[in-house]
Amino acid sequence: MSAEPPPVPPPTPTPFGEPTAIQTQNRSAVTKGILIGCGGCAVVLAGIAAVFAAIFFGVFAAIGNSDAVAEAIKRASASPQVQQKLGIPLERGWLTAGNIETANGSSSADVRIPVKGSKMSGNIHAVGYKRDGEDWVFTVLEVTIDGTAERINLLPSPVIQT
Repeated sequence: MSAEPPPVPPPTPTPFGEPTAIQTQNRSAVTKGILIGCGGCAVVLAGIAAVFAAIFFGVFAAIGNSDAVAEAIKRASASPQVQQKLGIPLERGWLTAGNIETANGSSSADVRIPVKGSKMSGNIHAVGYKRDGEDWVFTVLEVTIDGTAERINLLPSPVIQT
């Protein structure tokens, strides 16, 4: 003899928009899974991105606020040629790039500094060194004007003796 299972009762009608108890439980579980699962990953990824951004901008800020950069901008601002081409005041732009090394009281720098004047913008390329509290000695100090191939050498011309 085989016994037939009892018939499945018809679903209970609910008003439009009102979920049943099972639907509420399922929706709650799905919502928790999304918030904890995907949201947890998103929080971790956002944290990692924030750390990399802090390091990235921290390095650029440290280079941009160095005394080598300040001296290079000071010398470029004092140049009549730079004043004529770029205009005054000369302001440092974002993302100064390059490297600065300091050891045993001596420093060396090789930096590219974006600058903007009232007329145009350009870049300062500065390569130099500083020893034990002395002034910066630049071996390369030039300004390139954006959109042109023009370079303004800010180093004194060597004196050639004959």
